[in-house]
Amino acid sequence: MTSAEYVNEMSKLEQQLLGLMGAAAYIWSDLEGEPGFQWLDENLAARLLCASPDMLPRTEAALIERLCHDGQNARRQALASLGWNGAKFQIDYQIRTLDGRNIWVEERAERISGTGKKADKIIGILTNIQSRKLREEQAGYHAAFDSLTGLWNKVRMREGLAHMLAGAQRYDRQAAYVVMEVMNIADINETYGYEVGDRLLKAIAERLKSCVRSPDICARIRGSAFGIGLSDCDGEAMEKISARITKTLSDTPYSSPHGDLYAEFAVGGVAMSQKATSAEDAMQQVLTALEHSRIRQGAFVAYDRNLPDLKPRQSKSEFTRDDIISALNDRRVNLAFQPIVYAESREPHHFECLLRLRRDDGEMVSAADFIMAAERLDCVHLLDRRAMEIAGKTLQDWPDIRIALNVSAATVKNEQTARSYLDALRALGRDCERIIIEMTETVALEDPTMASR
Repeated sequence: MTSAEYVNEMSKLEQQLLGLMGAAAYIWSDLEGEPGFQWLDENLAARLLCASPDMLPRTEAALIERLCHDGQNARRQALASLGWNGAKFQIDYQIRTLDGRNIWVEERAERISGTGKKADKIIGILTNIQSRKLREEQAGYHAAFDSLTGLWNKVRMREGLAHMLAGAQRYDRQAAYVVMEVMNIADINETYGYEVGDRLLKAIAERLKSCVRSPDICARIRGSAFGIGLSDCDGEAMEKISARITKTLSDTPYSSPHGDLYAEFAVGGVAMSQKATSAEDAMQQVLTALEHSRIRQGAFVAYDRNLPDLKPRQSKSEFTRDDIISALNDRRVNLAFQPIVYAESREPHHFECLLRLRRDDGEMVSAADFIMAAERLDCVHLLDRRAMEIAGKTLQDWPDIRIALNVSAATVKNEQTARSYLDALRALGRDCERIIIEMTETVALEDPTMASR
């Protein structure tokens, strides 16, 4: 089959699809000892390589010159692998565009003809996969790093602690693990909103990085909790270092649009070399110490096996206040949107906001599973406030929709939380006109004045 016949076989629709994919097809031939390319649509190829059609690579040497060293080797090996007609390869590499950028492309090719193991005609497709590679890099980043602060996340910290503990055991050294949690983050989020709370956590992370030694490691292990792995550190040194870091993080205020904010910390630690047999042990033990620090108004507590476990055993279906607060701080509380449509046209009249909470293990649960616990534990107003913030952002992003938002009876009936909720509603400006606030008839009957407001 001639090159012209290959071109004719590729329909206009197929060419358009290649264009939408950011791809360009070619025929590679080595019939006269000079391997070269025929681009089936030079405009598509020019768009892919950010070049004018007359600047496209038309020989193997010209293409190889644009590849990085690894890409050159990969392509030579791929060509050498086409030892029979019908043999195929698929490789990824970076290619330099005419404007000097390096972009990732995927090349798929099939040998059409040749003599022995040497191909003399190949048909292939180059596809721009830069966006896919960026997504993969971002996924790799988020697998190890916290997206808000840039510190390690809990998974990466566990790996770091395991490495630190193994080194301490191998060389008969000491190692410790400390966790510092911002005790007043819920109050800051409730008073000023979650954006202010996020800014505070980022500022704490920056300050923490500046006062941790280079052999040591630090991470954001959950909502407002930061973990610090201390190498060559025994129990006595752990307490001194913790006091120094706590002073650095808490004595100087953090600026915010609402004025200076102070962070208050609970601090727990464990001498890993003496108390823990694994990183997982250390991470569980330090949380017990942290619970005791909370009830002692933030005083440092070192883990000891005689410390009682303050958290009662609970079934998976039960929610504690800490479960709900942690979910709020970790941004694991979100909204699902259910369209309410007109019967005849099926066009949406508005969208019902349904509260959802994602557990630590990834399971998503509906409001029915946790809202009664939140009311009983006096934290349902925080869920209502978070739902309002998400709803407000949604209205900004979608200026033509209306939404219906439920508010808890407990939030409305309490004067302070009701006023805070109303202030947040008014802060949305004109967007609040597109919110339908729903509450039970019982609330309206019990407090008609507050309900009418």
